[in-house]
Amino acid sequence: MAGADRLGAWSLYVAAACFAIGIGVLSPVASPRNVTFSVAVLEPVLVVLWGLTFGGWALVLWPLAFFTHRLVWNADRIATVMSGAEP
Repeated sequence: MAGADRLGAWSLYVAAACFAIGIGVLSPVASPRNVTFSVAVLEPVLVVLWGLTFGGWALVLWPLAFFTHRLVWNADRIATVMSGAEP
């Protein structure tokens, strides 16, 4: 469990980046602009990661991600013990 806090932060930022990539890929479809595809994808990624870090959302969402990981790991451990298999 020592790395769970870092894993929670890492997965939070990866999930936010994936969300932003989705926004970037679909934004030219919703509102066409005269920019290259790489700029259309990179801009939302930078904005989302900047807002997550400096907007203070990481302080709220990091513990949520951490406890979600702990919940999943504990559920997996309980299921392993209940099935009789060794962890």
